[in-house]
Order: sequence, then C-alpha cells, then structure tokens
Amino acid sequence: MVASWGISGEAANPDETPDDFRSEEFERRIASFESSARGIAGALEQPDADFQVSVSEALYFSNNERVRNDLLRDSGNSLIAKLKAIEDNQEAIEIAYWNAFNRAPHEEELHALDAYLRERTDRRDDALRQLVWSLLASSELRFNY
Repeated sequence: MVASWGISGEAANPDETPDDFRSEEFERRIASFESSARGIAGALEQPDADFQVSVSEALYFSNNERVRNDLLRDSGNSLIAKLKAIEDNQEAIEIAYWNAFNRAPHEEELHALDAYLRERTDRRDDALRQLVWSLLASSELRFNY
C-alpha cells in the first residue's frame, strides 16, 4: 500500500500503512502523521497567488535538525529503512516516488536517479537519504501536497 499523506507520511515506510482505509488503525496513522508534521509545516509559509520560496525556507530542509531526525532517519518505520532493504535501485526509486508523489517516476527521472545510485554504491545509504531528501524538498511536493 502506497499513498501520499503529507510530509511525514511521505517519509514513512509504505508497508506500515493499513490496507483498510476505513479502519481505526488507518485513522490513528493519519492523526499521527498530521501531529508529527505540524512542527515542520508550521515553519513553512502557506502558498498563495504571489508566493515565492524564501531562502530561509529552502535552507530549512537542508539544515534543520528536525527534518534530518524525523524525515531522514533510517530506522524503524521510515521510508529510508525500507529503501535500504531493497537491492534493486529502480524498485527503490519507484517506491520512493510512489510514497512522495503518489505516482511512478518518469522514465528520465528513473534513469537519472538509477545512474546516481550506481555511481554511489560505496555509500548507498547516504545516496538513498539524499534521494529521499531531494523528493521531500522538491517543488512538486511543496506545491502539490
């Protein structure tokens, strides 16, 4: 099960999502995602017609300890932990895209990220963390979810 839940849900392991969207467990997971995302979302300006991403907002995703600890951790039920367990780069990329954007990567995105991961086989864990960070910091996620 893969779905797009907002910034905390996008960084969560999709295997941890209940299959029954009408269940109490599903409602608890959504409430948990919303609660954990409030601190991060509160630091971001809400877009309007004249919205421009500020330098401080862009740097927030690069330098904020909470982003690193909450969204880019690689233990437990995190997306990065899930991706680390997958040997096939393309499968890992597809899962990351479905989790972040609720869509498959375009062919050129898949090829570019596969090449990126293949160039970093000696530090794959860091490369996967950077891949997830790039999706979470992307304008697609910022303006669509």
